[in-house]
Amino acid sequence: MSRRPRCTRPPRWPGLYVALCALAAVLAAPLPAQEGQATLTVRVRMLETGEPLPAARVVVGNGVAAALTDAAGVARFVGLSAGIWPLVVQRLGYAPERLTVNLSETRPAELAVALRTQPLALAELTVQARRSRGREMLAARGFFARREAGFGRFITRDEIERQNPRLLSEVLWRVPGVQLSPTPFSQNHATMARNGGRRCPIQYFIDGIPAAGYNIDDMPATDVEGLEVYRGASEIPAEFNRRTAMCGVIVIWTRID
Repeated sequence: MSRRPRCTRPPRWPGLYVALCALAAVLAAPLPAQEGQATLTVRVRMLETGEPLPAARVVVGNGVAAALTDAAGVARFVGLSAGIWPLVVQRLGYAPERLTVNLSETRPAELAVALRTQPLALAELTVQARRSRGREMLAARGFFARREAGFGRFITRDEIERQNPRLLSEVLWRVPGVQLSPTPFSQNHATMARNGGRRCPIQYFIDGIPAAGYNIDDMPATDVEGLEVYRGASEIPAEFNRRTAMCGVIVIWTRID
């Protein structure tokens, strides 16, 4: 028989005395007998290959206990009550298995389950093609409106893809007034031709923003939605007419998809 501890009342702090005595009584009280001593180990594998199947959900007794199998395909349960229990093993992409297991408090139970793959039936999917948003973006930036004005040379993504150039500069070979010269980096440097053979530097704009020290082949051709080429001050629209643009302007619009 366990003996209840005796508490002697201290001369000070009566509140602390009461709390300590209550805690001592709880710790000294005998623990109730634990119910449910049965254990269960479930090993789940793939039927077709025999390989362990992780992340399979094992449910005992219609929700009394549940667990996921580990990397070795094993789920373990402890503290179950003895008796015959229904058991369900399921995993996405596999046909579920429903069976029963007889649990005993004196003998650990082990169960091996093989799940058969079951392809998922998806609802019918309709795919609708639509034109690239790039054309809408060019329209919003005034690309087509400036082309209708009749000044400059305009090159769209469709034209670039038809040419399939290795370098972006290759789409400028047929643009009058543009001169290309090779660089030590296997690229081309673009300038505007002037009377007397003088070459005039080009002002570049990337998505409408001036780009200093830029060269045409700094941009991969696959990244371009459209090009605008203006060969001199008389052609340059007001939005691109800067002091540095007197020799000509090339506007590069990048792809958005």
